[in-house]
Amino acid sequence: MVAVDATSNLNDALDRTRDYLLSSQQPDGTWKGLVESDPRATAFYLNTIRNLGRAPSAETGEMERYLLSQQLECGAWQAWPAGAPDIDVTAVCVLALEKADTESGQQARTLGQKWLSSQPPIS
Repeated sequence: MVAVDATSNLNDALDRTRDYLLSSQQPDGTWKGLVESDPRATAFYLNTIRNLGRAPSAETGEMERYLLSQQLECGAWQAWPAGAPDIDVTAVCVLALEKADTESGQQARTLGQKWLSSQPPIS
């Protein structure tokens, strides 16, 4: 009896999930909405824009300010909310801010570089 109830509950949850996804689909077949991620996504995008040779813009300035807003007090970035400082995420963010145009971006890069420099070598 318990297995039947569990299967029934699972099927109900799957049906509700499917219904929600289909009801939120756009007419062109896509979905839109906020995607939560660590700062790497923003850093990768900012780095891509810079590598394509695009000039600084309001958008790149906003990305630099966002990266600063996500930075921990110690200067590092974390891979998930309430996570520990993460060396990989921090390295990606620092590299993306290498050519920062805003004071916010330059400040974030400097703090991140200091934190990276304070970390022991990876063995």
